[in-house]
Amino acid sequence: MVTLGACKPTPYEWHGTLYDPPRAASAISLQAGDDSTYDLSLEAGRAVILYFGYVNCPDICPATLANLAWVREQLGEKAADFTVLFATIDPERDTLAALTRYLSGFDPAFVGLRGDRTQTEQVLAAYGAYAGMDEADASHEIEHSARLFLIDQKGQLVAHYLWDVPRTDLLADIEHLLSS
Repeated sequence: MVTLGACKPTPYEWHGTLYDPPRAASAISLQAGDDSTYDLSLEAGRAVILYFGYVNCPDICPATLANLAWVREQLGEKAADFTVLFATIDPERDTLAALTRYLSGFDPAFVGLRGDRTQTEQVLAAYGAYAGMDEADASHEIEHSARLFLIDQKGQLVAHYLWDVPRTDLLADIEHLLSS
């Protein structure tokens, strides 16, 4: 007689840094590109990537947004259940119109968010992110945390990633989240 032990499914191995346990994503209430007030709670039932950046970023932001556009393209029909939020860290220069133009070059479905300086700093702090400009730097480049925050369909922070996470790894995690 052969006795078989219970088979346990192998747990999924995430590619990002997990929040263990997941925690509620901090509220976001900022202006959206259509001049409405955007509220993160509107995304209930969808997975979300939140990224902080700015329109005039010379390298990291466009590379990150290009990867996110590729991820959405690979998701196909599942992309309807996935939202990319781009919150500007440069509200003095990034108007809503500028955000909309910039993001539409990557994917028109990306949601651009803007607040005043106080609101921007509050949202950055709530996510443990930072942004700062060297006033003496004539290029106006802004040093900022370049992390992507993954929020699940229930509004929980699941993981975060460095900006240069391989896009195939990010896609795998989002597909896993959408299928669970």
